[in-house]
Amino acid sequence: RVKGWSWTFGALAVVGLWLLARPYIGVRHDGILYLGQIYFQLWPEVFRNDIFFAYGSQDQFSAFSKAAAALMPLLGLARAQLLILALCHLSLLLAASAILRPIRSVEVRVAALACLAVMPHFYGGMGIFAFAETFVTARTLAEPLALAGLAALAIDRRAIAAVLLLCAVVTHPLVALPALLVAWLVLCQQNAKWYWVALPALAAVLGGALAGVEPLNRLTQSYDAAWFAIVETSNLFVFPQLWRPNDWLSAATMVGILCVGGRVLPVPLARLATATAAAGTLLTWMAVLGAGWLQNILVTQLQLWRALWLCQILGLLFMPAVAMHLWRLGVAWRAASLSMLMLAVATTGGWPSSWAFAIWLAVTLGVARSQRPEVTARLRRAIWWTSAAVLAALSLAMLASNLQFLQAKGVVIGPSILFAVLAATPALSLTFVALALKQLPNWPRPRLWGAALAVLLLGLGIHEWDRRTDHQRVFEAMPAQPHPFSLKTRPDSQVYWRESLLTSWAMLGRPSFFTDQQGSGVLFNRATAMEFSRRQKLLAPLSFQREICTMLAGLEGNGQWEAGCVPDEELITKLCAAPRGPDFLVFPFALNRGAVAQWAFTPRDAAPTTYYLHDCTLLR
Repeated sequence: RVKGWSWTFGALAVVGLWLLARPYIGVRHDGILYLGQIYFQLWPEVFRNDIFFAYGSQDQFSAFSKAAAALMPLLGLARAQLLILALCHLSLLLAASAILRPIRSVEVRVAALACLAVMPHFYGGMGIFAFAETFVTARTLAEPLALAGLAALAIDRRAIAAVLLLCAVVTHPLVALPALLVAWLVLCQQNAKWYWVALPALAAVLGGALAGVEPLNRLTQSYDAAWFAIVETSNLFVFPQLWRPNDWLSAATMVGILCVGGRVLPVPLARLATATAAAGTLLTWMAVLGAGWLQNILVTQLQLWRALWLCQILGLLFMPAVAMHLWRLGVAWRAASLSMLMLAVATTGGWPSSWAFAIWLAVTLGVARSQRPEVTARLRRAIWWTSAAVLAALSLAMLASNLQFLQAKGVVIGPSILFAVLAATPALSLTFVALALKQLPNWPRPRLWGAALAVLLLGLGIHEWDRRTDHQRVFEAMPAQPHPFSLKTRPDSQVYWRESLLTSWAMLGRPSFFTDQQGSGVLFNRATAMEFSRRQKLLAPLSFQREICTMLAGLEGNGQWEAGCVPDEELITKLCAAPRGPDFLVFPFALNRGAVAQWAFTPRDAAPTTYYLHDCTLLR
């Protein structure tokens, strides 16, 4: 076999799979909040009045927004986001490749990167967070830096590892903290003297807490009842004891793979796997104790369960090597190997029946370990084929569901979209990768076939990666001239545009009065939490009316509540007259009075909508 060529083509094919399975669909989720932090660096006099920044934010502990703020004016919003995201994802793949170097088998290394490319990246509770997200945040940069630092440590390049981990800390401390713990545990496995480092480190933390050093002083503080109630409502995911059963099962699956990897992988990777499993378990249970039971402010804000991002990424990377080890133990263990892969696909994909796969894994392990004569080879083969059939059937069901979802969204299912959906179905795409790795070297001219496959996947990936809608592209485009609503508002005007934070920040360049997304700041600042709760209560009657209208519109077959549901004038008057209320309101309809500007939004992929800006001074 031509190892050099197979690695090159395999790596290029993996990049293609990554681009297909992880398309860029624009600034969204936490990417909007980090974009706001960049805007705050560029125009502090405007955004300091936004509720997300008014009382301070965690941006003070990260250098990311300052660096991105220097880049964005040069490239524009859309190009800067694309460039940062592409470079960070490529860096993550390179760091993962560096970690896998101790594994001699090219096929296993390619399979590991393929797992990383197509398997779900979610970790923690509620399916909210993932590593290598498809939008730009400080996490997007800190993750490859931390992973590269651990890769350098695995081959004993300690100085390089220290520099990379320090850069990760400066970029995103919450992501880097578990990587530091993993690095320390790796060093402790190499030399027990490193255990003594814990004593001065703990002394420094406790000393800083008692001396009132920010943020260490929060270690001696607990949330008061009012603040904790708001945090618990708006940030449910920070409390592991409230996670769904499948969230715990997914974490346990990755930790289990790492524990097995600690026994069967090459020594540098075995140490890394063991350290990561220990760090993930320890920090998650510390979060349960400190955040859920003690309601400690610092422990809650550190979100120690974020150590699971390392468990997830290294679990996926080491999974093929662990599965191959089980496979080579004999026929009896092959069903267990396949069952482990099934459980990983089910739990990371959020399948509701994941618990059944855990039971099935236990059964196959029991059969594999059994030496009794009645456990015949025929029974073992039956279990193996049953596992394969169940996985194939569920994967095809998932594929059909994904295609139906895209069709419901109005997406035309062409060959390129079909390839993208297939790539995002791990059981199918990983089976294809396994067959290619096994069969291509036996074909005539394997280099030619390998090159053709790599070029095909890479070309499709590049073609399909940017899947932003026209709607999203409009929001991300730097306007050639001021928005009509910007001309009618002051720079510090509080604009209420329901759940349109990106629109208010990026298009208008104005503070947003309230969106649910801004509630992510309530975890870190009591004043932010109190003001967020006040505004939420102020808007509650309007939100309640909208819910009723939405329900009635659905019963009448009209999915657009805006078509017939105009807020009561009395509600609008109270909202505008409230102390520290909004200055302007935006609705997709004109009220009887107060409209001072309108904007016709006509994206090519959605129905045209006209929005109206209302001045609260005319509505009181």
